[in-house]
Amino acid sequence: MQGKIYKSARLTASKIEVKANLDTLFLIEHEIAKATPTLLQLGTKEKLLEFLTSEPRSYTWLWTDKNGVNVGYLTLIDKEEHGELEVLAIRVLPGHQNSGCGKEMMAFAEKIAKKNGRAKVTLVTIASLESFTTLSVQKVASL
Repeated sequence: MQGKIYKSARLTASKIEVKANLDTLFLIEHEIAKATPTLLQLGTKEKLLEFLTSEPRSYTWLWTDKNGVNVGYLTLIDKEEHGELEVLAIRVLPGHQNSGCGKEMMAFAEKIAKKNGRAKVTLVTIASLESFTTLSVQKVASL
């Protein structure tokens, strides 16, 4: 299922199917990796696909500016059984960083969590792509 689900004065978020938009998502990853060499890189489209779809209730939104230019993407996992919404990936292209886009994406995640009756939002950072097991989980907001 694809479609616009959020629009502000400067950004639009469209819910997308990861597999159908893998080229776009990988290009965003590649541009961010070039600008941030210390970032843990996914390296291939297959690894990105596995990462973003590893959970059955994961949802991805592609974010664009008012001119339709890609800004980044946000992937959330609905952890209903734990009463939380997990931010698996929040990516903002270098040209849009430090402009409030990431903040708007996180505020959007909080709205989704509230709408779905989740008590908190968590942000996951990954230290090892090989196993997906070394995670740092931070509670971002209690709702």
